[in-house]
Amino acid sequence: MPGRLGTTYKPAVLNAIVGSARVSGFPATFYVALYTVAQTSQGTGGTEVVGGGYSRLAVPNDDANWPPAGAGDFLKGNALQLL
Repeated sequence: MPGRLGTTYKPAVLNAIVGSARVSGFPATFYVALYTVAQTSQGTGGTEVVGGGYSRLAVPNDDANWPPAGAGDFLKGNALQLL
């Protein structure tokens, strides 16, 4: 189907972005944020949670947190504790 990545390419793309095999230019740390109102598909707008000791969660971009993808599947490694 046009516009879709096959199972051959999905792991390669994911592994290029996250984990120890990432290509240069991608961050060493991702920041996870919580929103009370969703952002648009362009990544604008939205209302991020404030107060109550909330802060964005820093997640290192390594294999422990982002294990290598395989067969088009991608699973988060370690659990995130947001609150």
